[in-house]
Amino acid sequence: MICQNLEKLFRKYNNAIKLPKKGILLTQDFSNGKYYDIAILIPDEGNNNFILIVSQVSVNKEEKKYILKKEHEIILYFTKKNIENKFGINITKGYFYFILKTDSQNKIIDVNTTKKYKNMCIGFNINQGFSYNGSLLNNEALITENFLFLNEISLLKNFNNNNAINKVQNLIINPYKNVSQEIFDELKNYISNKNGTELLIKQLHYIGNTDMSDSVKSLTDFFIFLKKSNKFSLVYIEGNFIRIDKIIDNNICIISDYQIMFID
Repeated sequence: MICQNLEKLFRKYNNAIKLPKKGILLTQDFSNGKYYDIAILIPDEGNNNFILIVSQVSVNKEEKKYILKKEHEIILYFTKKNIENKFGINITKGYFYFILKTDSQNKIIDVNTTKKYKNMCIGFNINQGFSYNGSLLNNEALITENFLFLNEISLLKNFNNNNAINKVQNLIINPYKNVSQEIFDELKNYISNKNGTELLIKQLHYIGNTDMSDSVKSLTDFFIFLKKSNKFSLVYIEGNFIRIDKIIDNNICIISDYQIMFID
């Protein structure tokens, strides 16, 4: 499989890049944080479809720098979007591997990481090259086919409330759709984006009508809960609420692309 360096592609196509149906190596500047170091795009079935394999390269990976699977899901969503927008392709699946240094006997030095993530570790030695016996597209290394941009990591403040966890997990598997114009017109009088951008209807997604009353303090500022009442409605963000005169027929759960807050 032929690999081409991303920087060469930039120069060749002057940023208007159309990828060939080959293996593509993507690189970035070195980082010592919770980031991916390199990635490979592998052609998948279907026109312009690719599989994305991302990796962290290390001799010994500190456990505090492990990326949890739920964190991977969110990071991969934005990685997917950036790559797709740049190259006009469609990424169907995301996989993750550690690439770890091996000794003269071709054994991976980082015993702790290999013990915890046995089938997600690829060995590498400058003299002997890569060492990995399994399939690169194994189920243990598969992070996601759904590429959720929000999940329990971003929607919950902690994982002490099992009831909140179960409710959020059930809500986010539903297909997302934008909130109604009627609800948006009401909400925009009370909420705004924390990043200062304009509040848009397309950033607010209705995901269900579950009653989140017992879980509002566990929710982050990506989650808006509208509680049904007979004479008025309550809008909750991070456990705080305001009363609005709008009468709704059912509870409404909404997630936002950006962190939101009440207007002062």
